[in-house]
Order: sequence, then C-alpha cells, then structure tokens
Amino acid sequence: MSFLDDWKEWSTAKKAISIIVVCCIGLIIVGLLIGGFSSDKNTSPDTTIKVSDLAISSSGYGGYDLTCKLVPDKDYSYLEAQVIFYDSDDAVIDKSPLVWNMNDVHANQTIKVNGNAYVSGDNNPAKAKVLFFDSSLNSEESDAIFTQEVDV
Repeated sequence: MSFLDDWKEWSTAKKAISIIVVCCIGLIIVGLLIGGFSSDKNTSPDTTIKVSDLAISSSGYGGYDLTCKLVPDKDYSYLEAQVIFYDSDDAVIDKSPLVWNMNDVHANQTIKVNGNAYVSGDNNPAKAKVLFFDSSLNSEESDAIFTQEVDV
C-alpha cells in the first residue's frame, strides 16, 4: 500500500492535524534559517556608535593616551573604553580595563574621548585593541559594542 492510498483512508480531521503539524515544523525550520542556528557572541554586534580619528600614543613611563571622536546613534546611560595591548608577536602584554567612561550619552552628540591606559613592565606594545562597552566593568570582548585595532 502506498502513501497516497493511506492518505485517502485518513479522516478529514487527521489530515488537517497532519497539515498543521507539517506547517509548524516548516515555520520552525524557516525561523532557524532566518535567525541563524547560533547565538555566537563573536559575530559583530549592531554598532550604534561611530568612532573616528582613533589613536593611541605614548605619554611616557608606560602611559598611553587614547583619543578619538565618538558619535552614538542612540542614547546610552553609560559608555566605557578598554584597551588590550599586544607585542609584535601578537601576545597580550597588558590590559587597561577602564581607560575612559561617560554617563548620559545622547544620540548624535559628538564626544571627544581622551583616556589614559598603562602598560606595566618593560614591554613595548606594537598594537592595541580598543573596545567600547555600554555597561560598567564588562570584561568579555564579545560584549563590546565597538572594537578596533590600532598601531601604537
């Protein structure tokens, strides 16, 4: 007996329930395909800040100045910047967890960021990764709302 023969013998209610179940499964599959299968935080977030003229320069004795212009596309109650320093072999040599911060940041407001980071020891950084966060003392790189590497 084939599937079509079995289908003809089913009641209308049984056919309707089968069609509804198949449609629900189809919608779930389409939703997964559109939304993605992963909740991987390493995908780039919807950045709502624009950062320009980003630079890190030595101020001597292990100190480094972070400067840039920042323009948010939406209001934030809090923003902060962190810096991770790397040597020429891409090894992490130090982290500065709170280089700059500001409360009550408004959409389309131009902000001149000027922060201070430090590298301990005798290591000289070759590059740095600047991360902006919208919550205080966040340490997961994947939670950053903006990330960019710069040469030091």
